[in-house]
Amino acid sequence: MKTLFLHIILFYVLSLSFLFAERKDSVYKVFPEVKVEANKYSLAKEKVFSAYSVIDRKEIESENPLQISELLSKEPGIYIKNYGGSGGIKTLSLRGTSSSQSLILIEGMRFNSVQNSSLDFGVLPVSLLQSIDILHGGSSAIFGGSSIGGTINFNLVQSKKKLDVSFAASSFNEYCGSVSGGTQSGNSSFTFAAEYLNAKSDYPFTVRQFGKKKEYRRENADFENFNFMLNSKTYLDDWQLKTILLGRLSERGSPGPVLLAYLEPDDARLKEKEVSLIIKAEKKIDKDVFSSGLMCRHSYQSYYDSNSPNALRGDTISFFHTNAFQVNEQYSAQFNNLNIIYSIDAEFTDLRGDFLQPRTENYVSRLNTGLSIRCVTNAYDNGTLNLPIQIGGRYDIYSDIAGSPTGIAGMSIVLPELNLAIKSQAAYNYRAPSFNEMYYLNYGTADLYPERSTSLNMTLSYGDKIFDAEINTFLIDTKDQIVAVPKSPLTWSAQNMAAVLSRGVELVFSLALFARHIHIGGSYTIQSVIDNNSNSATYNSQVVYVPQEMLTAKFSANYSGYYFGINAEYNGFTYYLPENTYSSLLPAYCLLSINLSKTFSLGQTDIITKININNLLGERYTVIKNYPMPGRIIRLTLGLKLL
Repeated sequence: MKTLFLHIILFYVLSLSFLFAERKDSVYKVFPEVKVEANKYSLAKEKVFSAYSVIDRKEIESENPLQISELLSKEPGIYIKNYGGSGGIKTLSLRGTSSSQSLILIEGMRFNSVQNSSLDFGVLPVSLLQSIDILHGGSSAIFGGSSIGGTINFNLVQSKKKLDVSFAASSFNEYCGSVSGGTQSGNSSFTFAAEYLNAKSDYPFTVRQFGKKKEYRRENADFENFNFMLNSKTYLDDWQLKTILLGRLSERGSPGPVLLAYLEPDDARLKEKEVSLIIKAEKKIDKDVFSSGLMCRHSYQSYYDSNSPNALRGDTISFFHTNAFQVNEQYSAQFNNLNIIYSIDAEFTDLRGDFLQPRTENYVSRLNTGLSIRCVTNAYDNGTLNLPIQIGGRYDIYSDIAGSPTGIAGMSIVLPELNLAIKSQAAYNYRAPSFNEMYYLNYGTADLYPERSTSLNMTLSYGDKIFDAEINTFLIDTKDQIVAVPKSPLTWSAQNMAAVLSRGVELVFSLALFARHIHIGGSYTIQSVIDNNSNSATYNSQVVYVPQEMLTAKFSANYSGYYFGINAEYNGFTYYLPENTYSSLLPAYCLLSINLSKTFSLGQTDIITKININNLLGERYTVIKNYPMPGRIIRLTLGLKLL
């Protein structure tokens, strides 16, 4: 593995060297021109053909969430599968797809779990984020595997303040503190940030036992999560260089399901350690742009459970080590009215653990290389009508599974004088089976092949200085989806047996009034996500834990340092069994939250006080069967910013 790592580093260095030669071709800008912050990775350039939204730092600070999942749940088409409390696992379903079918990026580098291809959004720190880009619709031909439902990119904070300190205290013994700061020297800037969350999460819940309601408090749901970041940016001649170091330490209790007799493990513990190094480089060559990225990532996970079935033979602790080494090279060349984007990606991942299939000898690895080319042009432009078009393809080669070709094509009709745009995109996407699905003990199947998906998206959008609105329609047809199939009363097996059809409409609007001091916005998603395998006993049934309807509404007002916001979030009923029986129905729920803040300015210092009330009405509800959610949560925050 060390030799492979050295080859990856060598490949990365050599790929930069040829660019010191200047290219002086005359080029013409390609429609549309999307301005993004220098050396900041953004998905905004893809919004020409697909639905796109962004959560910026201002909105993050106004909403003041404890965890990122609180922000994402208010976005159209996104449903958070929450196991309850701050320490409960929180995964994402985008347009009805599974948690492993959305690609997660940090600064443009792949960040899905090496082990299960998903991501727990409860462990990513809010205070370390500058913005979140959300691209709806499959884009595997652009970004590689897992981009079936969409792609989400997290950009990390680059502070211009000398010091930013915050402390929050919430209901159920939850505390969070963060600190960040930055400095600049010549052509270089440096940012540091850290966040510590300590939550006991001992919230009350009720259980009906033999016709009577009894109240208990959640046990073994505590959560400690510490994150840190060092971020540097340097401008060197025509180069922009960025280096990021990320680290995380976390430990949490792992309470089991709440059953009729209130049975749950009281000592299961999960410990995690993770460190990532990201190096990004960008160079402009006349109008062309070369960008390069390198990421090295290591994580360690250990799980203790004295009630595990393996405890009978003394195995109360399981552990996993994972490594990921990524290299991404991209060259964007412009020729008159044509933009051609070439990219090559290489990624090596491995997993070492004591709960893998015996034949693996507790170690598995994978090498993936992807090559892509994409062309974007403005086919017609007379000032009142623009017709941007894109077409692209990609091929991914894997060392342990079949290769995966993907493609994408899009066209938009833009009417600048009317502030209207009609966007359309078709894509052929895939997801590679995860290590867990192929090699986990008593579950993995080594001969799995990639999930295949075809997606169609169409968007009608209108936008001016005051009002924005979108109507998004989508269809995602996934074949060979990997599901767990029982092979004995005690064991399950991963198989390429499912087919899922997801169709829906998203309505989104926002309104800014009185010099943008008042904002009103909302979204409504209606979708049908069904089992589409005609040979299945649950054919045409609704996929479990996916609501048919989702509704969000928001009102906010800010003036002279005061901020007031109110949010409503409605999620329709779901089923927890594929048979969709009435007894397996989980009721719909509606959550109301209020945010209040006041900023006091004292010279070069801002003092910020905030109060958040989540689940204002104290609704008792469940997202995952037998995992109750907390009721009303009150959070008080005090912040200090030295400008």
